[in-house]
Amino acid sequence: MGMGGELLLVRCDALPEKRQVVFEFADGDCLSVSFWWFGHTHYAAEGKLDKHKMSAKLGPNALVVSLKEFRVMLAGRRGAVKSFLLNQERIAGIGNAYAHDILFLAGLHPLRTIDTLTDDEVKALRNGIRKGLGMSLRRGGAWYELDLYGKRGKFTEKMLLVGYREGKPCSTCGAKIVKIKTGSTSSFICPKCQPLKPKRPRGKKKARS
Repeated sequence: MGMGGELLLVRCDALPEKRQVVFEFADGDCLSVSFWWFGHTHYAAEGKLDKHKMSAKLGPNALVVSLKEFRVMLAGRRGAVKSFLLNQERIAGIGNAYAHDILFLAGLHPLRTIDTLTDDEVKALRNGIRKGLGMSLRRGGAWYELDLYGKRGKFTEKMLLVGYREGKPCSTCGAKIVKIKTGSTSSFICPKCQPLKPKRPRGKKKARS
């Protein structure tokens, strides 16, 4: 739905044409807030974000969650892994655009249920979150995003691993990337690298009776 916008720090005499809210500072700078479609602006005093009605609901920052904390967060859950990643009340900071590559890096199908994940897969998912988000952060964000000073991100569409690359070859195995429906969202996956059914550990065959 295009739920986004820009937060731009500019001189007050050079405000962007499109803006909904402006905060004026004593030094002549202004913080301009612009919503693409719709949004809210709230004020919370310094150090009080955890008391604010909306921000208090947010889960921990996806980039700072330790592996131990991540295992605790997933313990006892049975829903689809992608639904968990997109639930900002569970873990904050992952949008649908980044979830595709995060799951690919972890080798997980978006509809895999959390209760089927092995310890190694949970570790791979946590590492995938850090790597997937980190690739964009190191380049100042995505090409369609602006930073606080109006500079466009350098993480381009060509740098995506599977996201929005339907019909193109997987960089790992060469299989064609496909677009599938996953609840209220669509997902881009490599059907070979991200199987829906978990791989069973090799073991001895049961003897026939």
